[in-house]
Amino acid sequence: MEKARLPFFLGDPRKRFDLISSYNRRVVGLCDGQFCFSCNPDERGKLVGFDGGPLEVMLQLQSRTNPFGPPREYYLAHLVFVPEQEKEEIITGAASDEAIEFDASYNAVLYICGGTRVLVDPGSMALTNGSVEGLAKLIEVYRPTVVIITHGHQDHWRNLDLLEKLGIPVYLTPLPNRLISHTARIEKNYALQKILRKGRAQLIDPGDTIDLGEMKIFTFPVPHTIPEAMGLLLAGERRAVHLGDFRLGEGVEKAEIITTLRAIAKRKVDFVAVNVVNCHLEGYAEPESMVVNSITNVMVEAKGRVVVTCFSTNVERIGSIAEVAQAQGRNVYFLGTGMRRAHLELAREGLEYGGDENDISQPNSLIFVSGCQAEENSILERTLEERPPYQPQESDTLVFSSRDVPGNEVPIRALIQKLTPKVSTVFIYKGERIRIGLEENQKIKEIDCHATGHGKEKDTELVILDTLQPKEVLPIPQEGEGFEAFKEMAEGVGIKIISERVVEI
Repeated sequence: MEKARLPFFLGDPRKRFDLISSYNRRVVGLCDGQFCFSCNPDERGKLVGFDGGPLEVMLQLQSRTNPFGPPREYYLAHLVFVPEQEKEEIITGAASDEAIEFDASYNAVLYICGGTRVLVDPGSMALTNGSVEGLAKLIEVYRPTVVIITHGHQDHWRNLDLLEKLGIPVYLTPLPNRLISHTARIEKNYALQKILRKGRAQLIDPGDTIDLGEMKIFTFPVPHTIPEAMGLLLAGERRAVHLGDFRLGEGVEKAEIITTLRAIAKRKVDFVAVNVVNCHLEGYAEPESMVVNSITNVMVEAKGRVVVTCFSTNVERIGSIAEVAQAQGRNVYFLGTGMRRAHLELAREGLEYGGDENDISQPNSLIFVSGCQAEENSILERTLEERPPYQPQESDTLVFSSRDVPGNEVPIRALIQKLTPKVSTVFIYKGERIRIGLEENQKIKEIDCHATGHGKEKDTELVILDTLQPKEVLPIPQEGEGFEAFKEMAEGVGIKIISERVVEI
C-alpha cells in the first residue's frame, strides 16, 4: 500500500463512499469499515462533523467488475491520521470569508396545486429585515409541503432553516447539498443540519422528474455561474416555468437550453418566474470563454505571480484558468475557505492542483484567493494587516474576476487602492472603475475578466418573448433598471407583470 495525504470531500450519499478524493486519475473512497485492521481507530472519531479537508491515508488499489467493459479500478483509502483542520472564523451573515453574488431581493416563490405547496428557493440577501420577515410569514401562513433549491448560491437557500420545524423533504442537487452542509457546520447552525439529515434531503440531478401526485415537476439544466443549476417546469392544472437565475451561455449549452425551452413551449405556458437584473444591458450575457481568454492573456504576459480573486462558486471558471496555468508551467494554489472548497470540487472531477502553501512565493505561481468583495477575514483583507498566508510582491499581477455587489463599492474601492501600490498591475472588470468610484491610475486596467450569470436584454427577449410567450411573468427583483426595462418589454407584447409570490397552477 502507498501512503498519501489527499484532500477529501463529501461523496454522493446515493453511492458507496461518504468521503471521496482522487489520485492518479482514479476515484479514492475512504474505508468505512468499523473493524478494519488497516485503519487507525483512534483517528476515526475525529471524522464526526468532517465535511472536507486533508487526510493522511494508506491507498489500496481495488477493482470491481464492469458488465460493459474491463474492470474499473479505484483506491480504497485506509485512515492513518486526521490533521488538525485550519480554524475558520465565523462571520455573521456569511458562510465563511467571502460574500456571495446576491440580488437585492429574496428569490422564494410558492407554487400551489390542491394540497401540494412547493416552495422554490427559500433564500434572501437579507438587506432588510422585511425580506426575511416576509418569507417567514409566507412559510407560517401557507406551510409548504416540499422545498426545491435550484442551485447553490446562498441567496437561493440562505433561509432554509426557517423550515426546520415542518419536517418536509428538500429536493436539491449534490453540490448545494455539500455547500449547505459546509455552512451549517462552520456556523453551528443545527436547524440547517437537521434539515439535511438523510431522509429529508432528496438528491436529484437536472433532468430528473419529481412526481408529487397533484403536481409533476420536470427539472432541466440551465447555464449559470455555478454547476448543477436547474430550471423547473411545474405542471398542474396550469403550467409554470421557474427559470430563476439563468443565462443562455454559449455553444452546445446555449443550443441545448433553447431546444429544451422550445419543447416546453409546444404547449401553452401560463406563468414564468425569471431573474431580470440585467435586462437593461444590451446584447447577450458574455460567454465564459471570453473571461478565460482574457485571463490567459494576463498570465502569458505576466513576469511574476498571478493572483486571481473571484466568487469561489465559479468552479468551472476557476478550473479552466487553473488548467491554462498548468499548461503554462505554473503551480496552482488555493487560499481562503471558499477557494479551498472550490479546490475540493475540482478534485471531484479528478483534477489535481495545489501544493504546499510554503511554496507560493515562487514567481511561476497562480494563486486563487478570497476577497473579491473586500470581505472581513478574507485573504486579501488579511494582506493589508500583513497576516499570512499571502503577501504581495512588486512583480505580482492581481486580477479581480468579479464585479461589485451593490453596497460593497466603498470597501472594494478602499481595498484596491491599498493593494495597488504593492503589486505590478491590477486588472478589474470593464466599467468597474466608474461603478466603484476609482480614480485614474496607470497600474489599474479594465479587461473582460468577468461574465455575468444573469441574462441580458437579448437573452431575455429570446427566452420570454420569442420562445415561452407566457401569459404572466414574475420578474425578480422588482426594482432597479433591469426591472423597468423588462416591464416595458413585456407590456409591449401584452404579458402581465405580477408581484405575488404565491402562484396557483
